Amino acid sequence: MNKISFKSLSLVSQLVPKESKTIIESMPVNRIFVIDCSGSMSRDLPAVREQLKNKIPSLVNTIDTVSIIWFSGRGQCGILQEGVKITSPVDLNKLNQAIDKWLLPVCLTGFKEPLQLTNEVIHRLQAKYPNSISTMTFMTDGYDNQWSEHDIIEATKQLNNIVASVTFVEYGWYCNRNLMNKMADSVGGVLVFNEDFYQYDEVIKNELTKRVMDNKKIEISIYEKPKDGIVFGLTSDFDLITYVLDDSDKLLVNTNVDKIFYLTSNVNGLPINLIDNNDPVIGDVYRVLSILTQKMKSDEIFDILGSLGDIALYKKFTNCFSKQDYTYFQNDCILSATGDRFIQGRDTSYIPKDDAYTVLDILDQLSSDSGNRVLIYSDYFDYKKISASKSQKTGVQLDRAELEEKLKNVKTAEELVEIGNFIKEAFDNEKFELKFIPNDIYKQYGCSISKLTFNEDRPNVSFMVHIKGTVDLSVYGDKKPKDLPNIIDSFIYRNYAIIADGIKNVKKLPVILTKDTLHEFISNGVLMDVTDSQIIDGNESVYATIYLSEIPVVNRKMASNLSAKEFFTKNVELLKSGAIQKVLKHYNEQFNEKRSTGFDSIYGIDASNWLKEIGITDFNGFAPKTEKIEPVDEYIGKQMKVSIKGCSSLPSIKAVNDKISSGKSLTKSESLINEGLTVYNEFIESSIYKNSSNQGNLIKTWIGDETKAAIIKNRQLIKDIASMKMGIMLGHTWFTEFNNLDENSMVIKVGDEDFDCKTELTDIIIKI
Repeated sequence: MNKISFKSLSLVSQLVPKESKTIIESMPVNRIFVIDCSGSMSRDLPAVREQLKNKIPSLVNTIDTVSIIWFSGRGQCGILQEGVKITSPVDLNKLNQAIDKWLLPVCLTGFKEPLQLTNEVIHRLQAKYPNSISTMTFMTDGYDNQWSEHDIIEATKQLNNIVASVTFVEYGWYCNRNLMNKMADSVGGVLVFNEDFYQYDEVIKNELTKRVMDNKKIEISIYEKPKDGIVFGLTSDFDLITYVLDDSDKLLVNTNVDKIFYLTSNVNGLPINLIDNNDPVIGDVYRVLSILTQKMKSDEIFDILGSLGDIALYKKFTNCFSKQDYTYFQNDCILSATGDRFIQGRDTSYIPKDDAYTVLDILDQLSSDSGNRVLIYSDYFDYKKISASKSQKTGVQLDRAELEEKLKNVKTAEELVEIGNFIKEAFDNEKFELKFIPNDIYKQYGCSISKLTFNEDRPNVSFMVHIKGTVDLSVYGDKKPKDLPNIIDSFIYRNYAIIADGIKNVKKLPVILTKDTLHEFISNGVLMDVTDSQIIDGNESVYATIYLSEIPVVNRKMASNLSAKEFFTKNVELLKSGAIQKVLKHYNEQFNEKRSTGFDSIYGIDASNWLKEIGITDFNGFAPKTEKIEPVDEYIGKQMKVSIKGCSSLPSIKAVNDKISSGKSLTKSESLINEGLTVYNEFIESSIYKNSSNQGNLIKTWIGDETKAAIIKNRQLIKDIASMKMGIMLGHTWFTEFNNLDENSMVIKVGDEDFDCKTELTDIIIKI
C-alpha cells in the first residue's frame, strides 16, 4: 500500500496480488458492438458502416465472433448480426450486406432494450461456445429520452459477471455524462469520450484487438474507507475502471486490473511536492485526476492541484465549467500521466487568476473593429450547424394521395378538366432550387462581423455576417420575366453559433486581424498561429488561427459572487433602453424618407413582384422560402428566463399617446414608453430646437445620435446579462442573495419606480 497526502485528501494505492491472477492465452472472444442509430447519428453512420466493414476482416481473430446490435427509441432495436465468425469471403459479404441494410438512422434514443438484448446474445453465445468470453462496446451520441435512470442502470447491472470487458463510448457533446458514468460504474466498465469519428475510429480498432483474459473477479481487501465509496482500477492496458464499494471492505475487480486507487480524508503521508517528477507514483496522481475530471469532482481536483503545483493544469482547470472544458482537461491529465508534466513550471503556492480571457472577450474584440475578418470559407473553419435543418421549397407542391382520390371520384368531363387545370397551374408555378454564389473576395479576405447575438434564454452566442454575391435565375428558363438578367446581384445574412449550449462549436477560428486586435490578443495570452501579414484596405493586417479549444467560455470571476440585484437592474435598464429605441425609431420613420423602391424602379413592378415570390428583394437580399425538416432526436439543455411583472411587451407609441391624451393612468410598460416620449418632447421643446434655422436636419441628427448611444448601451447590457447567465448555467452556481434555485425573485428600485423581477433556471428538451 502507498499513500500520498494532499491538502485535505490522501490518495491510497494498492497493488493487486499477481498470484491471484489466472492468465488464459488465446481464449475466443465474442465481441459485441451496440451502436446508436438515432436520428442525430445521421451525419456519422455512413462512416461507421465503412469503418466496421473495413476493420472487422483485418483485425478480428478467426476464433472470435462479432455481433452488432442497433438501437434507437423505445421498441426500436435489433440484432444486425449475431456470433459471426469471419472465416471466408462469404461470411464477410453477409456481414457487410447486413451493415449496409440495417445500420441506418431511425429516431429517438433509448438504452434499456439494447442492453437487455446484449444480455440475451451473451447467454446464447456462451452456450454455443462454452470456452469463450464476451465483451461489449456501447456507443451513443444521445440522451436517453425513453427510460428512467433506474431502468437503465438495472439493465446494465445484469451484464455483471457475464461480460469480461465493457466500454461505453460517449460520442459527441450531447450525451448524458452523469448517466453514462453510472452505467460504467455499475458494471466495472470504462467510459471513453470521442469528440468525432476520428477518435471513435481508434476506439473501435482497440476494441477489435483488445486482449481479454476472463470473466473472473479477484477479491481484494480495502484498507481504508474510500471517499464516496469510489475505487479506481488501472488495467494492464492502462484503462481506468471505476468501482463503487458497498458497506463491506472487500472489492471484486477484473483480473486485468494491476492496481487500485482511492481517496480518503487526509492523514499523515508523504507531501506530494517532495515526490520526484520521475517517480512512477506521480503518474498515478494524474490518472486519478483524469477520472475525477470525468466525474466532474471539482472540489477533489482543486485539492490535488493545489498540492501538485502543476501551473499549466491549475490555470486550465480554474476555468473549467462545461463538459467540453472538463474533457479537454481530462485529456491533458491522461497525457501528463505518462508524458510531459509541469510544462509551465511547478509551484505549490501558485494561485491562478480568476479573470482569464474568454471566448466572449475574443468575439467582442473581433466585432468591435470592422478591419477584423472571419474566414468562414477557409478549410480551417470547422463549423457545425446547430439550428434545425431546413430545405428550400422547390418542385411542384402536389399531394399525390389527394390527386388519386380526386381522380377516383371523377364523374364528368368538367371535373376532369378542373383537375387538369389544377395540375397545370401547379407546374406553371413550379419553383426551382436557387443557389447563392458569394463574391470571390470573401474567400480570400473573409467577412467582418455585423453583430454578435446572445440567445435570450440559452447559453448560445453567434455572430452575423453580411455577404454580397449573385443568384443564377437562368434555371427558370422562359418562366423568368424578360426584363430580368440571368445573373442578379444580391446578398445574404448568415449566423454562425460559436457557442452552442455552453459548448464551443468551433475549435479553430481562422481570422484576419488588425494590428490593434493582434496586440490585444497577444497581451491576453490568446493561443493562436500567425501565418502572414499584408496590407488590406490600406491597413496592415495579419492572417491567424485562434485556438478556441484552449480558451474558456467563461472564467471563474464570471461565475463567482453573482448579484441578483445587479442582474435584475441590468435587465430593467435593458428594457428601458429598448423603450427609448422604440420611440426614436417611431419618429425617425416620420422624419426620414421612405426606402427607395429598389427593384421596382430597376426592373419594373411585375419583375420585382416575381423576384419577391422566389425570395429575392432589395432590402432582405436572398431569402427563399424554406420548410423545416422534422427533428429526429432530442437532448436536454439549460435555459434561464427573466420576467419583469407588467413588462412582457412594449405597447405602440400611438396607444401610449392616446392614453395620455385621455388622461388615463399608464401601466408599467406604458410608463417605460412614456419615459422615451418625455426625452423626445423635452428636446422638441428645448430652445436649441426652437431657435434652429433648420429644424428638420437638427431633429434627424439628434435622433441619429440618440439611437447610436442607445444601441451602444443596449449591446453592453446584452453582453453583461449574457455573461452573468453563462456564469450561472455553466458554473452551476446561483445568486449570492438566494439560498437555492427556489429563491428567484426580487423587487428592485430603478429610478423612482419599483420592478418585480423573477428568473427561472430550468432544463429543456432541444429537438435536433
